[in-house]
Amino acid sequence: MESPTLAARMSIEETICDWWLRQIHLAIPWLDVRNSAPPEALVIEVGEFSVKPPLLTGSILVRRGGREVFIAALGGPVALPSGAEALSPIGLRLPKAMTLRRTLVLPSKAIKYLKTAIGFEMDRITPFSVAEVFYSYDLKRERENLKLSLLIVPRLTVQPLFVALSKMDITPSFIESGSGIVQLRRRIKPPNPVRTTLWFICVFLGLCIATIPVLQQQRHLNELTHQLKSLAPEQKKLLVVHQELATAELNRQISEISKENADELRELQILTDALPNGTWLTSLTMTSNEITFSGESSDAAHLILVLSASPSFHDASLIGPITYSSITASETFTIQAFISE
Repeated sequence: MESPTLAARMSIEETICDWWLRQIHLAIPWLDVRNSAPPEALVIEVGEFSVKPPLLTGSILVRRGGREVFIAALGGPVALPSGAEALSPIGLRLPKAMTLRRTLVLPSKAIKYLKTAIGFEMDRITPFSVAEVFYSYDLKRERENLKLSLLIVPRLTVQPLFVALSKMDITPSFIESGSGIVQLRRRIKPPNPVRTTLWFICVFLGLCIATIPVLQQQRHLNELTHQLKSLAPEQKKLLVVHQELATAELNRQISEISKENADELRELQILTDALPNGTWLTSLTMTSNEITFSGESSDAAHLILVLSASPSFHDASLIGPITYSSITASETFTIQAFISE
C-alpha cells in the first residue's frame, strides 16, 4: 500500500483540526476559538419577567465583533459556562414595556447644571423622582434650547430582576433597550492581595510618620510638666517673699504720703469740725495757703462768721451769690478762705 502524499496528509490533519474546533464550539458556543477578537459583552436578553408567579424567560448572548452568539436560555436555574462570568461588561436588555421614553426641552444655559435640571424635571415628566430611576439621555442642540431624549428605567421595576439574576451570579453593569444604554455601577473587581498588602503597609508607614512628631512633642510636654511640678514648692516660697516685699513697699508709700499730706489732712479735719450741722460739701480745692469749697447749708451766710471765728482761717468770703433750692430747702454757696500759718 502506498503511503499518502504530503498534500493528502495535510488535508487529513486539517479535517481533524476542523472537527475538533467544531466540537469545542458546540460545547462552548460563546468561546469562538476561530475568532481571535475578544468578547465585547455578555448580554442578558429578558423576554418575560414576573415575581408572582415566578417567571423569567430570555437568552444569554455573547457579543463579539458586533455579532451576538446564543449560549444559554433563561427560564429556570441557569449556570453560566465556565469563564463567562469573567466577561465585562454584562448588559441587561429589557423589553420596551419595562422602560420609559421621554423628551425634555431645556434652555441652553442649563447645560452647566444638566443633572440638577433633569432631577427637577423628572417627577414632572414621570411618576418617579430622580432617586427612583436609572436614566440616560441623548443631547441635541436646537437654536437656544437643548433637546434631551431620555431613556428611563424605574428601579422598582428592575430591582426584583436584579435579585433573580444575582442568584445566578449575574450582576449587570449596564441596561440597554433599543438604541439607548443606561450605565449602572461598575463591577467591583476582586482585590489583589499583594496590592492590598502594600496599600496597608503604606498607610501604616504614613501613620507612623505622622504620629512620631506628635509623640515626641507629647514626651517633651510631659518632661516640662514634671519639671514644673518639682519647682512648685520653690515657686510658693518665692510667691510668699514677693507678697511680703509688696506689702512692705505699700506701707512705706502710705507712710510717705501721710507725712507729705499731714498738714492738708489736719486742715481738712479742722474745716470739718468748724462747719455746723446741716451743711455738706459738694466740692473742695486746697492749696498750701488757700481753701475753696462749695456745698449746701440751711444758713450759708452764717458760715462766714463760723470760719472767721476759727484761728485756722482768715479773710473768709463768699464767691458768687447764694441760691436757694426749694427741692432741698437749702442754700447753695461757694466760699473762699485763707489758711493761717
